[in-house]
Amino acid sequence: MGVVHDFPAHGQQCDDGPKACITKVTSGRVSRVTAQYPALSAEHIDLSDIEFWGWPLADRQAAFATLRALDHPPFYAEPEFIFDPGPGYYALVRHADVVEASRNPEVF
Repeated sequence: MGVVHDFPAHGQQCDDGPKACITKVTSGRVSRVTAQYPALSAEHIDLSDIEFWGWPLADRQAAFATLRALDHPPFYAEPEFIFDPGPGYYALVRHADVVEASRNPEVF
C-alpha cells in the first residue's frame, strides 16, 4: 500500500484552490498527482458542452478518468447544431468499450 503525502514535490508549487498536488509513493515509485477537491462527479461532465474542451488538460484528464470509472458508458444529449439533434450518444471512453463497438457495428 502506498503512502500519500499532502505536500508538493521539491520545486513544485501548488495552489490553495480546488486543486492540490500530492506526491504518491507506491512500491518505491514516486509520482506527482494533481487532485481535484471536491472530486469531480460524472454529472458535472458534459462532453457535448464546448466549454468542456476549453478546460485545462489536467481537468479534462481527471474528467475522463471519472468517466472510465463508471460501470457503463455515459449517455449525452446531442449538442445543438444547425441540424435537428438526434437521440444522443454514449461516450465510449474505455478501450474495451471501443473495441467492443468496433467488433459489433450493427449494435452500435
